Amino acid sequence: MSDLPGNNNLLFSVNSPFNMQLATHGMTILDFIIPFVAGIFIVFVMTFVFNYFYGQGAFCRILCPYTIMLVPFMNLSAWQKKITRISNCTGCRACSDNCPQGIDVSREIYHYDGKVINKECIKCYHCVDACSSQTLADSRKKAAPQTKPIHIYEKTPWQNSYKHLQVIEPFHPVLDVILIVIAIVCGSITSRLGGFWFYVGTIGGYIVFRRLISWLLTEEVHLQNRKIITKSQNQMGQKKTMVT
Repeated sequence: MSDLPGNNNLLFSVNSPFNMQLATHGMTILDFIIPFVAGIFIVFVMTFVFNYFYGQGAFCRILCPYTIMLVPFMNLSAWQKKITRISNCTGCRACSDNCPQGIDVSREIYHYDGKVINKECIKCYHCVDACSSQTLADSRKKAAPQTKPIHIYEKTPWQNSYKHLQVIEPFHPVLDVILIVIAIVCGSITSRLGGFWFYVGTIGGYIVFRRLISWLLTEEVHLQNRKIITKSQNQMGQKKTMVT
C-alpha cells in the first residue's frame, strides 16, 4: 500500500498512464475504499494467481531473489545436510501438511532413500517440529530404513524423477534464467504504475512467457515425432517396394 495514494493526491504514481484524483481537502470514505480495493487486487494477483499456476509459496520459490541466489546450494551434494528420516515414518503426513514450500515431505522421504532432495526445501524445520513421532532430523548421515510399508505410497508412486516437484515442467536452467530476466523487464514496464505494480508485471510476464515457451517446446517435440513417423513410414514403403 506504500504507493497508494501516489504523489499530488493521485491514486497511483505520477507516471501512471491512468490515474484518479483524490480529495485535496479532507479524505472521504471513497478515498479510503479505492486504494484499499486496488491494494487487494494487487495482493490477489501476487498470491492467488501465481500460486494457482505454480503451487504453494510460488513467489518465494521462484521469483524471490533470495531463493534464486541460494537454490544452487540447496540439496545438491550427497554429503550435505538434508531433512532425513531417522526412524520409521507412520504416514500421518503432518510434515507435508505443515511445509510452507508445499513439499510432500512424507512421500519424499519414502521414495528417495529417507532424504528430502527437493531443491525448494528452505530448511525451516516446520516438518521436523510437526512430526510427533520424531521421525525427522537435519542430518548428513544415512537415513534409517523404512521397515513399515505405507500402502498409499506404494499404490500411487511417483512416475518419474520430476514428480516430487510441485510443477512438473522441467526446463533447462538457461531457459529458467531467461524467463526470470523477461519477468523483471515486464515488471519494470508495469512499475510505471507504482512500486507494487512491479510484482504484478513480473508475475504476469513470468506466467505468460513460461507457458508460451512450454507450448513452443511441445510443438517442437510433436514436429520431431511427426518427422520420425513419416521417415519410418517411408522406409517401410521402400522395403515393401523392394520385396515386391
